[in-house]
Amino acid sequence: MIRPATREDLPTLVGLIHELAEFESSTDQVEIDEQLLGAALFDAEPSAFARLAVEEDEAVGMVIYSRTFSTWTGRPGIYVVDLYVKPEHRGRRIGHALL
Repeated sequence: MIRPATREDLPTLVGLIHELAEFESSTDQVEIDEQLLGAALFDAEPSAFARLAVEEDEAVGMVIYSRTFSTWTGRPGIYVVDLYVKPEHRGRRIGHALL
């Protein structure tokens, strides 16, 4: 199941971000914490949005994105900041579903 993230998901999202950084050998570059992410996702005017892939009450993947707008085409879009699926759950189109 794909669902929007809630404030209660902040620890899970931060954990997944750290897993992604470890996968990319970039753990020394991660500065995010629950407070910073919470402000980005849940302030009155959010600067980012998140969805989780959940199976049997376990978060197995996430996407964090922001909205864009093209003045040339007049159409909205999204910019995917991070897309991550836990290694043991890959190959099952979860990333595709998150998009």
